[in-house]
Amino acid sequence: MTNEMIQKPEPIRAFACRCDDKGREECDALIERAINELQVKDKANLVTAIIAELEWQYQIHEITIAYDQWGGIFATSASGVRIIVEFDRFEDGLARLWAICAEKPSGSLEETPGQGPESPG
Repeated sequence: MTNEMIQKPEPIRAFACRCDDKGREECDALIERAINELQVKDKANLVTAIIAELEWQYQIHEITIAYDQWGGIFATSASGVRIIVEFDRFEDGLARLWAICAEKPSGSLEETPGQGPESPG
């Protein structure tokens, strides 16, 4: 089997936007949830707490951030699960990425059907 024949699974995609009241409420709730569940005492440490949790708990070893008019976080786990979050405020996008990981069964991205590396043959 050649590399061209192996299809990568589709990434998990999400969005975090404060464009309207509903979006602001959702983003505020994501931030508060992350602060509470990660037991962040000082909000200035929230980004560091989320990045550490993504690495230690969910094996997200690669995070790329792109930003022009909108932002994007492109994350990849050790096993190849890819997550893309578009955002208008970085903290919200990062909190959405963390929430996606935290909501997976047993906290494992590897248990997500149709995600991760393709099995041979």
